[in-house]
Amino acid sequence: MSTSFFQGLADKEAEYRNGTLELTEETISDAFPRTARYNREWVIEHSLGENVLYNLESLCEKMVFTPGMRVLDLGSGKAVSSIFLAKEFGVKVWALDKGVDPDESYALVCEQGCENSVFPLCLGSRPLPFPRGYSMR
Repeated sequence: MSTSFFQGLADKEAEYRNGTLELTEETISDAFPRTARYNREWVIEHSLGENVLYNLESLCEKMVFTPGMRVLDLGSGKAVSSIFLAKEFGVKVWALDKGVDPDESYALVCEQGCENSVFPLCLGSRPLPFPRGYSMR
């Protein structure tokens, strides 16, 4: 999680109950303002695990995205993260996942109005034409 997330919690003097931090909609919205704009149930329904946008928004604090930039989203699942990047930063995203039907992802992309900026593909990273000797480890 991002530093601002924890700072936001500290600033609000978040309460602990039984040794567990109680996260409220307000603390989450403060820590992840971009993510908070998305329907939480929609994100969870179309994520392949936890809410991917929390981690992605934290990562976006360290990266610079400019409109029109091209992004390769490896292991994109159903393209929720790709949709987020396209909508929030105006980037074009190639969403690659070898285990997800690209037609299903494309339906979500179109539903969110991102058909001209998110391009789902059923493909893993190994067949990509990386230079000889390039290691993905």
